[in-house]
Amino acid sequence: MTPQVIFHIAAGTVALLFGAVALGAKKGGKIHRQSGKIFFYSMILMAASGAYLAYLASVYITVLAGSLVLYLLASGTMTVKRRQNQIGLTEKIIFACGLGVTAFGAYLCWLATRGITDSLGAYSVPAAIYFIFTSLAVLGVVKDARVLLKKGIMGKQRILRHLWRMCVPLYVAASSFFSGQQQVFPEALQGTFYLSIPEYSVLLLLFFWLGKTWMQKRPGKAKQA
Repeated sequence: MTPQVIFHIAAGTVALLFGAVALGAKKGGKIHRQSGKIFFYSMILMAASGAYLAYLASVYITVLAGSLVLYLLASGTMTVKRRQNQIGLTEKIIFACGLGVTAFGAYLCWLATRGITDSLGAYSVPAAIYFIFTSLAVLGVVKDARVLLKKGIMGKQRILRHLWRMCVPLYVAASSFFSGQQQVFPEALQGTFYLSIPEYSVLLLLFFWLGKTWMQKRPGKAKQA
């Protein structure tokens, strides 16, 4: 195992641990903020190193996933760092990066329709995976465009935007580790539902917090994201 792979695994482990804490903690509280910062930086390191290693190995689905994660993390973090109804040059740069991820994903989707997908040993990546990642990128840039046109975002729409853009990277990390690296777990667990519990838990908690946030009454009229 190379130092680059060890670094990638270590960053991913930290991201999963602190991402779980941030997702389960009270939103806006001290634990959420502190664990969220560690999650953000460790996820950046994990996604960047993973995309780089995948590029060297010509595994482009992982390059796409890593690029998507970086884009969502950046846009999701800027959503809460920026004051309400304000945007700056950073958001425009992130939007441009999102367009780049979308274009790359669209190219891979086109290849997938022609039967050209990545092979991971005996496993060939289904075309649907490319379309799922690309659709998430499209969703992100469309909503970014609306925020840029409206010159900002406010209210609960701001929190909803932050939630899904941080939780999708956590889900990608969880599924990549627990479902994608089953060989590191005891043989009795491999191929069982138990290894899917962490990633499904991320989705359940995401929908729980989205619903809780959406149902909250906030003063003023929230702008759409």
